Order: sequence, then C-alpha cells, then structure tokens
Amino acid sequence: MQKKLMNYMSLFFILLFFISCGSARNARHGSDMPDWVYHYDGKGKRCGVGFSSPHIRGIAYQRALAISRAIDEIAKQLNVKVDTTVETYMSGSDGSISSGLTSFSVQTTTGQSVKAEIKDAWMDDYKKEFYVLMCMD
Repeated sequence: MQKKLMNYMSLFFILLFFISCGSARNARHGSDMPDWVYHYDGKGKRCGVGFSSPHIRGIAYQRALAISRAIDEIAKQLNVKVDTTVETYMSGSDGSISSGLTSFSVQTTTGQSVKAEIKDAWMDDYKKEFYVLMCMD
C-alpha cells in the first residue's frame, strides 16, 4: 500500500512539473507574439512567414534563413521552385578582420518570379527564434 501511494505521489508531482513548465513558457512566450506568426491576412496578397532558430553564425544568418523560408512558402503557393544561396566572405589585413553575408535567391520556373518585401519581423526573446512576414507586391 505504501509503495502504491508513493507511485501515485510521484506521478502527481511529475504531472505538476510538466503543467507548470508549460504555463510558464506560455506566459513568457505567447503574450507578445504577433498574430501573423500563425494567422496572417495578406489582404489579397500572397504572403509567407519564415522563421529560424538561433544560428551558430549569428543573427545575420538567422535572418537570412528566415527570409529564405518565407520566400519558399510564397513560392509553394505559386508552384514556383526557389533555389536559395547564402554566401559568406571574410577578409583581413594587418590585424583587422571584416566579414559579411550576402543572400540571394534565384527563382526558376516558366516565366514566374517571386518578388516579396518584408512586412514585419519579430524576435522571440525567450526562444531566440526570428520570424519574418513577407508579402508579394
């Protein structure tokens, strides 16, 4: 009987732990998240949301990946194939080093192109995920 009671109590505390973790996450995470992250209305325009988790090479790469994913989402709506390339370069002379990031996408299809602009962007401070909303002109 004692062992059964201990098992029930252990199960209760484990469930309590998971419930408290989930509600704490939602309190920090969900309150400032823009509606467009999951439910965007392009008002007649084709739109896509891209996101990226933290990138080992920094925010520039994280942003480029999110933009690439948003363009890919728009392209899927148009049945367009998008090939995205991200280039990096680093140069240095006499102790000073500079680096940069170039991102471009090449759209390949029969006469269809994807030209979109960033409408909004948001960084989740808790998870450090970057979200971007892009819409075609």
